[in-house]
Amino acid sequence: MSDQNLIIRGLGAPYNQEVRVRGVVESIAPHAFAEQRAQVPVLVGDHDVQAFSTTTRLFSYRDGLGFEAMMSWSHPSAIWMARTLRSERWGASVTFASMEADETAARRRITACTISHVSIVPDPAYAGTVCWDADEPMATIPTYLAQIMSRWDTAARPAPYIAFRSSARQGAAPAPAGAAGAGRGHGRPAPKRMTAPPSVTALLASPA
Repeated sequence: MSDQNLIIRGLGAPYNQEVRVRGVVESIAPHAFAEQRAQVPVLVGDHDVQAFSTTTRLFSYRDGLGFEAMMSWSHPSAIWMARTLRSERWGASVTFASMEADETAARRRITACTISHVSIVPDPAYAGTVCWDADEPMATIPTYLAQIMSRWDTAARPAPYIAFRSSARQGAAPAPAGAAGAGRGHGRPAPKRMTAPPSVTALLASPA
């Protein structure tokens, strides 16, 4: 699939980061996105433009709301998008569909929420957000982004399924993590590094 699609991953909204929104200091509490559905539209540049994709992963983890989306390499903006994510480090912005919050006249602490879409933008309200091209060479990734990517990868993996068979009580070794759950659909497969087709790689390496 990677030879047909640009894979975009990101931190769509961070937990515990304060930002001023319309005169109110806003922050999102950990696990506020726990009830978020799996797929929402993904836009680029503005909340009013047409969506180019829907999320293929959307999950809450220690940093905030993680997401993944695909853009076909045949899309007119795919090469531009990949170059932009690699050079300008755009972030993300979300539109809330529902929200519960502890609120005063000056502060808002969002405790539970869902979103209607994610937009990849150059100037996000929450500066802690970031998006990246999953195919970007590791040698070009700055340290801070590599750390964010590592936590994202860990969170996107399915939880291990461990079974202790009755034979274990008789001295046999327990089944390895994941072995008993193989083929039972426990979570999504772990995310992988992508490999763009040679023609795309050449375009990304060429001067803009």
